This record gives sequence, C-alpha cells and structure tokens, in this order.
Amino acid sequence: MTRTNACNFLVDFTANKVFKDIVRDGAKIPFCRVTGFVRSAPGSRPADGVRFLCYGTKAYIVFAAVQRGTRAYVISHVQTRTDTKGNYFTEFVIEDIQFIRGWNEEELARKTQELIDIGAMSETEEDAEYKLVTSEVLEYEE
Repeated sequence: MTRTNACNFLVDFTANKVFKDIVRDGAKIPFCRVTGFVRSAPGSRPADGVRFLCYGTKAYIVFAAVQRGTRAYVISHVQTRTDTKGNYFTEFVIEDIQFIRGWNEEELARKTQELIDIGAMSETEEDAEYKLVTSEVLEYEE
C-alpha cells in the first residue's frame, strides 16, 4: 500500500492544549488539540504554533501526557479545514506518538489505568506498552 499523506515530526510541545468532546455523525468523540514547535532541518526554518490533533482513546492519552516542554516523535497525516468564521487551518492528525522526554508520567499512568478499568484500553502480554483498543479494530476481529 502506498501512503501519500504521511508526516513525521520531532515535536517540542508548548503549554497550549485543549480537550473536549465533539459530535460527528451523531456520536460523541473525545478530541485533543496540542500546539508544538518543530525544529528546522537543513535549508529550512523552524515552525512554531503547529497544530496537532487526535481523536478517541488517543486523545485521552495525549492530553494526559503532554505538558510544556514534552518532546515526542509524532507520526501523523495532514488535514485542512475551514471553521465557521472562515478561518483556514492546516493541522496534523496524530496516528502514533512516542514520548521522548518531559511528559507527565504520573498523569499518563493514572489515565491509562482509568481507560483499562472502563475497557477502553487493554494490556498485552507480548508488549510492555499498552495497546489501544478502538471500536473500529473490534469490528474486524473474529
């Protein structure tokens, strides 16, 4: 499969973050937006105020872990949208994130346990990390 919309970043997050539930197709979905700084590469300038979004269970995890100064490697895809006021946004939707330094480990552990307790996440024996379980994945399992 060819992937034509893939973006990878080393991000230093700022303190700007938002969490809320949004409604899509009549369903309430957790949503998180965080703002980050992407350092320059040879021949380019750094980018500040870059918007990163995530939905579902990942929104809880990112909101709990990210704080000012958190550095993470982010795998994402780009999307554009126009809000109700006509403002145009380019945003990156987080598909996977690996925290490198400065994340809130205590809050992440608390939120992870809370999500496990309600059945939104599960532990796997083959991996020390927790595997996110979403309704989309469960629909296709036999």
